[in-house]
Amino acid sequence: RMGSSGFVAPPDPTTPLLMVCNGTGIAPMRALLQERHYQKQYESLPVGRTELFFGIRRRESDFLYKQEIEDYLEQGTLTELHLACSREQLQKVYVQQILKKQEDHVWELLESGAHVYVCGANAMASDVNKVVTDIVVSKLGSEHSAQVYIEKLEISKRYIREGWTPTKGEID
Repeated sequence: RMGSSGFVAPPDPTTPLLMVCNGTGIAPMRALLQERHYQKQYESLPVGRTELFFGIRRRESDFLYKQEIEDYLEQGTLTELHLACSREQLQKVYVQQILKKQEDHVWELLESGAHVYVCGANAMASDVNKVVTDIVVSKLGSEHSAQVYIEKLEISKRYIREGWTPTKGEID
């Protein structure tokens, strides 16, 4: 029996999407991108900003659905692609670091009503949650205010996280 997923596109296609994943966590993000593409190309609906922060080891061997994602970027379905390739340089770079560097932009998206989707290994999902929390704390000025803000996002289904424990071969 499969459990239900919280990865459902918002009813308003103009709602911004902020998607953060690593590895095979791209699967639900791909579904959201396909939905956006259908809305834009076949229903001629305006769609909101759609951004993907995607963590992989190496671009040439681990960039799942590379052509499809690049096509979405070229066609305007995907507004921005932020790749974190952890094994392409001496110092490892992870998706949560790229997210942190975009702090003001992430805050702007949150404040504009973005829905945030996070999917991947538990460690990454946890680290991303910490970065999102840190961003909100820095903008609101207190841990308590940030906790209330994030709880409101979760209650309104604007912040959805799904993580898993990777198998031995998947461990970064």
